[in-house]
Amino acid sequence: MGSPISFLRTFPPAQQKELAAALRLCRRRVDQSLSDVTITTNATSTVATLKCPANELGADSVIHCRVAGSLAANASALGLTPLIAINGTTFYTDQLTVPDAGTDTIKSFLLDFRIYWKTPTTARLEGQFQLSTDNVAAADTGAGALGGTDTIGAAFNHELTSLQQAMDHIITVTMAAANGLSGTSKVAALWVE
Repeated sequence: MGSPISFLRTFPPAQQKELAAALRLCRRRVDQSLSDVTITTNATSTVATLKCPANELGADSVIHCRVAGSLAANASALGLTPLIAINGTTFYTDQLTVPDAGTDTIKSFLLDFRIYWKTPTTARLEGQFQLSTDNVAAADTGAGALGGTDTIGAAFNHELTSLQQAMDHIITVTMAAANGLSGTSKVAALWVE
């Protein structure tokens, strides 16, 4: 998969700069993964690795990432620690408690975050982690539900000042699952706007 900016070399050199500037004003998906990735119990699992090429970023650029999947808990109050890293540097991590839903333990999760470039070396992160149990009868076509009683919606933000905007960026998302908690990451995608 590639961004439209990567295809500029097919245009005459005089037009490439103007087209690149115009494309940077548009939201564009630059990487994605639809591979199932196992979240292993009592271990740290890399659930997404997405790349944002340096030529995609400019002044005031925003990187938008989403990772979604399902979790299963076989006990109550299990810890899950998502971690977001950029080029190997931890941008944000925190632990949350995954509640047990009784007999139906499948939960759907969504980690949605944006990285805003304030300066060429400073970026700000904002996002949310959502979790929904699948314990509503109408939700029989997949994991998660619009009315689960154990729904979690946690917002977060952070600033990192040791980055270099003018380089390729590898966004890595890992999840450390407590003993008794497992799952699968199903979708990971990265956009630039």
